[in-house]
Amino acid sequence: MTDVGDEALDLLSVKEVAKRTRLSEVTIRRLIRKGDLEAVRVGARVLVAPEALAEYKGRLRATAHAGNPAA
Repeated sequence: MTDVGDEALDLLSVKEVAKRTRLSEVTIRRLIRKGDLEAVRVGARVLVAPEALAEYKGRLRATAHAGNPAA
């Protein structure tokens, strides 16, 4: 079991992540389930660290740039 301690205050709910990314909650849960977006379970809640969201966005940008050399 991972102790998130005081950092738990900074974690985002699936709903908050969906709102920030303009993706559906279903899509966010799918990304988490696939392992593309790191999350932790705290009780019944699934939470995402802002850093994990930033890493995911960075990987998306890198993939976009790799697929389009002019970008």
